[in-house]
Amino acid sequence: MYLGTVGHDAPVTPNPLKFDAAISAFRDRVPLTRDEWNQLDDEEHDFAFTVSGVSQANLVAQVWDAVDSAVEDGETLEDFKDRVAGMLYDQWGEEDSSRLTTVFRTGVNEAYNDGREAVFRDPEVLADRPIWRYELIEDGALCPLCEECGGIMLPADDPWWDDHRPLIHMCCRCSFTALTLAEAIEEGYESDDDGPDVEADDGFGGERDWDPDGSDYPAEIGAVFSDRMED
Repeated sequence: MYLGTVGHDAPVTPNPLKFDAAISAFRDRVPLTRDEWNQLDDEEHDFAFTVSGVSQANLVAQVWDAVDSAVEDGETLEDFKDRVAGMLYDQWGEEDSSRLTTVFRTGVNEAYNDGREAVFRDPEVLADRPIWRYELIEDGALCPLCEECGGIMLPADDPWWDDHRPLIHMCCRCSFTALTLAEAIEEGYESDDDGPDVEADDGFGGERDWDPDGSDYPAEIGAVFSDRMED
């Protein structure tokens, strides 16, 4: 169990060149081993960070630090590889560049979408831009699951977003945008629209509106989550 300081607990200082909401959102996530992560429910996963195939808590924390640097400083995939590739390859027992890319992209993209949600749920932003639109990267890597959701426009409080706010699967590259009602109507929004009946992968698609209660899960995990939320 990783119980120490992750490394960046100081308050985020506003910087116009950095996405502060994304940095703060990622730092809400506690590094846990996969066994510990498996003890949490879906809502709790929104505040956890793990790496598949890694059983050492200190290595998970090092990967957390590398993703944090990527989110804060705009570091690239190559920078991330320089930091942790050797350690992860040793843990996995093989050199798996695709798997390493998945760890990087998932961690960084989750942070950016968590940051977008934090911004879009600000009461003033929500009042002016109450409609969310699901955004795709339309290229050869687009998966059928995301393609079905592309362009969907629904109110921010529509229950569909409870289970379909990007990311909706590992290595998902989708995002979402907040629109004014006039912008949404101009683009074809209708108030009786429904989102597609697709299912996000386990651990993905949820909103970050959980209020943790440490009594609901193992004591050590509860203590780490409580400390992180206080920070």
